[in-house]
Amino acid sequence: RYGADGQGHWATFKSMVDLLAVLCAYGFPHSFPFVMNARGVPAARLFSISRRYFLVIAPVLFAGLYGAVSTGLIHLEIPSSHQVLVVAASVLFLSWHAILRGVSLSAWPPGGYNLITIMPAVVLCALLYWWPADDLDTLPWAMVLAGGISYGLPRLLWPLYASSPGTLTAQVSRGEVFEYGLGIFVSNLAAASVAVLV
Repeated sequence: RYGADGQGHWATFKSMVDLLAVLCAYGFPHSFPFVMNARGVPAARLFSISRRYFLVIAPVLFAGLYGAVSTGLIHLEIPSSHQVLVVAASVLFLSWHAILRGVSLSAWPPGGYNLITIMPAVVLCALLYWWPADDLDTLPWAMVLAGGISYGLPRLLWPLYASSPGTLTAQVSRGEVFEYGLGIFVSNLAAASVAVLV
């Protein structure tokens, strides 16, 4: 539909977004369900930790991407004039979605968890189907919309469907959450390094 060049640009853009989203999510999608189930920590406490984390990581992501693109260290392969904004917004939404998905594993019934799991791919597929075929410049914005919908809709519905197994008295420190996620983060970082080195 977009030709070989368009497909190549899209593949490079999407793989970069997916890779950065996994790294930005740290190991929270894995550590959060663990501390919810093993320690009885409520989802609200974990969302609070992740909000503080993203207040720090979002400016670092924007600055890092801007610096890497400005110096030519990376080329984003998307013709949009808002490359850094598009990539960073997509990465942040998909990272938030990954964390929400991890928490939903412990807090939602299986049907809700499965819906949250498939949402980014299904929403992106629907958006790409309806996206104008001759508009390659705005195509990366479909990823931003898919990420925003995939995170935003379940997060808005969260109070209606979630039943956290945690109690209000259960506590966990930020350090413990980071400690439980460290192995996944290092594993993802190594996988990212391999992808860059090849």
